[in-house]
Amino acid sequence: MVELELLGTAAIKDANGPITGPAAHRHSLALLALLATEGTGGMARGRLVGYLWPEVSESTARNRLSTHLHRVRGTIGADTIRSTSGRLELDENRATSDVTAFREALCNERPEEAVSIYRGPFLEGFFLEGAIEFDRWMEVERRRLALDYRGALETLASRSTERGDAERAVRWWRECHSEAPFDSRLVARFMEALCETGNTAGALELAGRHIELLEREFGAPPPDEIEALVRRVQKARTPSPEIDLELDPHAVAILPLATIGDDPEAADFALGLRDDLLARLSRSRDIRVISMDSVDRLWDGKRSIGELGRELGCGTVIEGRVRKAGERVRVNVHLVDVTEDTHRWAESFDRQLTANDLFAIQSELARRIADSLEGAVDPEVRGRKIGWPDTEDLEAYRLRAQGRARLDERTEKGMRHAEALFREALERDPGYAPGWTGLCHALALLYEYGYADEEVLEPAEAAARRAVELDPGSGPAHTSLGLIHEARREGPAAIREYAQAVRLQPSAADALNWMSWTYQNLGRADEALAASQQAVPLNPLAPETVGNLAISLLMTGRPDEALLEARRARSLQPDETTATFYEALALQRLGRVSEAGELLEDLAVPWASSGPRCTLALVCLEAGDESRALEILREFEGAEGGVDHASAAIVRAALGELDSAFAHFDAVDRWPYWPTIPLHHHFPRLLAGLRADARFERLIGRVRRGWGLNEDGSMPGGEGLS
Repeated sequence: MVELELLGTAAIKDANGPITGPAAHRHSLALLALLATEGTGGMARGRLVGYLWPEVSESTARNRLSTHLHRVRGTIGADTIRSTSGRLELDENRATSDVTAFREALCNERPEEAVSIYRGPFLEGFFLEGAIEFDRWMEVERRRLALDYRGALETLASRSTERGDAERAVRWWRECHSEAPFDSRLVARFMEALCETGNTAGALELAGRHIELLEREFGAPPPDEIEALVRRVQKARTPSPEIDLELDPHAVAILPLATIGDDPEAADFALGLRDDLLARLSRSRDIRVISMDSVDRLWDGKRSIGELGRELGCGTVIEGRVRKAGERVRVNVHLVDVTEDTHRWAESFDRQLTANDLFAIQSELARRIADSLEGAVDPEVRGRKIGWPDTEDLEAYRLRAQGRARLDERTEKGMRHAEALFREALERDPGYAPGWTGLCHALALLYEYGYADEEVLEPAEAAARRAVELDPGSGPAHTSLGLIHEARREGPAAIREYAQAVRLQPSAADALNWMSWTYQNLGRADEALAASQQAVPLNPLAPETVGNLAISLLMTGRPDEALLEARRARSLQPDETTATFYEALALQRLGRVSEAGELLEDLAVPWASSGPRCTLALVCLEAGDESRALEILREFEGAEGGVDHASAAIVRAALGELDSAFAHFDAVDRWPYWPTIPLHHHFPRLLAGLRADARFERLIGRVRRGWGLNEDGSMPGGEGLS
């Protein structure tokens, strides 16, 4: 049996695979396409030569037709093309085509089967030189089949909508929209389906793109139907409970403290003063302190304080200046009420530059700010100092401030520089808790980002435990210890330390962000999202924090929102590849596999090891390129230094080869982030068979044990995770 593939790139196959030679030549394929599309009864020779060789005489054209017929029959069988009464016809018992199968599925009201057959536009990319009539015929058939395909998609979308299956409706309306992006009627139905899933943000983004497209291509105004729907969605849409964009007077942003003069010690002192002031204020349960990372991404000295406050959602901004003159330091601080655009108060300090005076300034500023905001700092915290234990060594203080700034860069160079600075600070004052916390963070993050081996975790843990010993009430110290537990796959212990850090320091954005990441690895998608939704308002412009929100949204079945947040994270730091990976995962979930594949090509994400490459293989499978997927699979199964069992298992499972997949999974002796997270949360379509298999529960039990949980996902000893 010969199979003609005419939907998408043209090809001819038999039981042994693709057929090459004369039958695959352009005129031969065109001849077969004409006969296959014409169906029963075939086509007259005169019409055939008119389509294929219109530029030559009829006798010459008929000779060419006879020559091609002879060659094609010699390749695919003499009886495959019948000749009767001056007509040529394909024998349907010897040759089939996807066009015929597509039309039969539609006639028998099987739209999903028809959609699965349609691989792309009729004879996509095909061109027959000098055959204008053939090109016209081909365009007509292409449009007709495309309309039939779009009709099948719309039928599936409408049926899903009528059944109340909102997620499938979104999938089909999205496919309809991709086929007819200018059709406002389809856009409106797609928007309604998105709203049914709760994704009003995605609906409004879709409307915005459509309006922009019509304006750009046709100069057309927004369609009335779309404008009315946008107004209805906006009116019904309630503010997001996780990010309140209203100006909160108890939300505080601390601007970088300006330095007067070029004394490097003044600059380091300003860095440390700001960092410690943030740590002290973060211990108040009534004040939400915006992370310096987000503030610094916005503050360029050009925009107004009001603009910055509105973009961060904070009603209070602290600005100040530091001047060092000899052995004295002068600090001027202003507290600005963004809602009223007024200075609530200003304070000046003129002191000797000694350790005692330094920390006295910090304590007084923290007290004044808390009092002015009517934010009652917990009595337990008021009873002792708000913030870090002091150091009497100003040089240690300066080195720690520099290290903290380098650590925030989140690059390998920045982290290693930070490590060196923290070690130098600790050489000067071994009892300086913030120095130990900083050292732990630097070492653990080098490991987390894939820049260091596991042996760094031992000195990192020693640093964290020393920080907790020196200051048990320090949130950052407990965050450090949680980071070590998480790096060692001790999930419940990590969650407990992060939770303790948040109890001690409610504005601990890092603790909440890493808590979300740990919950992801424990298979707790809802808890991961909740933690991420708390972290983002505290650090709304940090790529890592926004990226965690994106992937948590994807894990909880909100891929359109996940895509928006992944793209936002990517825009915040274009050279950080994690956000690109998350964007590709969201696109894959949305069925936009070609876009996902483009992002995944040559993408390297150190913490995810072969995750991007594995995802690319799955995307290739969804796109129908099984040969490419198998090529990538061979890389995993022939990997240098040993087989990549985890990724090989996932690809085998997607291929439906479950015995092979489970054999690979059985060979995995340690559960890193990849494949732990995808096994819990990703690829619902491709891994449906794996998750339905009776062996999966035993597999996921092993994964849970590998992260410190009981096999059923509960905590050892029956404790809660919060």
